[in-house]
Amino acid sequence: MRATASNGFELDTWVSDDALVGVEGVALLLADVMPEWLVGSYAAVYVGVAQAALSAAVEHVRATSLREPTTDGSPRLVGLGTSPWVRQRLGRAEAQVEAARLTLEEAARHVDCNPGHPETARWIYRAKLLAGDTAFDVAASLTQACGLAALMRGAELERLLRDARCCGAVMPPSSDIAANVLGASVLGVDPGVGLARAHGERRDHRDRHGLPASPRPAVGLGAVLLVPPRRKQDRPPDLAKCWSGAPPRRR
Repeated sequence: MRATASNGFELDTWVSDDALVGVEGVALLLADVMPEWLVGSYAAVYVGVAQAALSAAVEHVRATSLREPTTDGSPRLVGLGTSPWVRQRLGRAEAQVEAARLTLEEAARHVDCNPGHPETARWIYRAKLLAGDTAFDVAASLTQACGLAALMRGAELERLLRDARCCGAVMPPSSDIAANVLGASVLGVDPGVGLARAHGERRDHRDRHGLPASPRPAVGLGAVLLVPPRRKQDRPPDLAKCWSGAPPRRR
C-alpha cells in the first residue's frame, strides 16, 4: 500500500476564493453518505489480499517436500500437503476468504440496487470489517502452515503478511471503527456516543500525569452520518426486483 502514502508539504502563496474547484467539504460528505466510494474499495483490496495469501500458500505447499522416516530407518520425501494439520489451515482459510468475498459481493449488489440506503451502508461496513480481519487471520495462519521458508525476504506470503498485518484492519475505516458502527446500529444508538467521553478521559489522565497531548482520535468516515440507527420500519430493500441471479464471479 505504498502508493497510498501521504507526504506533507507547504505552499507559501495566496489563492482567491473564486479559484476553488467545486465546493469545499463536499467530497467528505459524499464519502459519509455513500461509503462505497471509499470504504468499499478498501474492502475489495483486502479480500484480494486474503485470496492472494491463500493462492501463495497453496503454491508453496504443493512445491514443498519433507523428509519422513520409514520403518527401516531410511527417509523418504513426502509432500507438505500430506499433513492434515496443514490441510486444516488451508481449508479454514478457503472458507474465510469465500465468506469475505460473498459479503463483498452482497454489498456490491446493494450498492447497485439501492445506493444511499442505510442497509447498503451496513453491508459496506460488514464487508470492510470482514475483509481486513480475514486478510490478517488468513495470512498469519497460512504463514504458520508453510513454515519459516514463507517468511524469507522476498517471499510473496511474507509481503502479503506485512500488508495484511499493518494495513488491513487500519485502512479507513479501521476494523474497530467498522465494528463500532455496526454495533451501534444493532443497538439503535449513535455510533459517535462514547468517543468524545473517552477522549476527555484520556485528556484528564494526561493532565494529571503531565503527559504530552495527543491528537483527537479519528472517528472514521461516517461514524455519525453514515449508518443511522436501525428502526423497526427500516427494512432491507427487495433486491430481487433489481438484480436477479448471483453476482458475477471471478475468473
